Amino acid sequence: DAADVARNTQDSLTAFGQDILTNGSWGITVAFAFGLAITVLAFATGHISGGQLNPAVTFALACVGSLPIGQAIANTVSQIIGAILGSALLDATIPDGNERSLGSNSITPGVGYGNALCGEIVMTAVLVATVLETAISKGNAVSKSFAPLAIGFAVFCAHAVLLPIDGCSINPARSLGPAIVSGTWPGTFW
Repeated sequence: DAADVARNTQDSLTAFGQDILTNGSWGITVAFAFGLAITVLAFATGHISGGQLNPAVTFALACVGSLPIGQAIANTVSQIIGAILGSALLDATIPDGNERSLGSNSITPGVGYGNALCGEIVMTAVLVATVLETAISKGNAVSKSFAPLAIGFAVFCAHAVLLPIDGCSINPARSLGPAIVSGTWPGTFW
């Protein structure tokens, strides 16, 4: 009857709203944590290594001539080794870590591979463009001094969008390290 349909609809909408509230809060918190971590790391290491933690950014820097090819290859290898070592430390820290994915990426049910790939390409491009236009740009010194903040916000935005889609990567090393250590390789590490 109409009353049951209305009650079921109201119950479904209430449950959906609670899911959004719970997942939204979790997602924003995780996105903020990623963005803040990258901001801190970029401020802390920018003067030493350019703050390069991401092979996609390293590749872009090599493409625009801001980084020699040999250095880009060495940085990328180091980034991947660092991600594997970091994942191994996480595995050693978490009780029963070997039974977990360690943050390996996976595509949410109902989301297609093409959707996830498109999202990763677009948000990685946003990150790379932010790096190129702030940290690398020949523009004014103000944009360079605030580059880590802008980069952190780009990472935050990417995670806010992609966490519910595929766990957000935008960093090949960040996806590869946990996938190798947790044994979810080859899976959807890409």
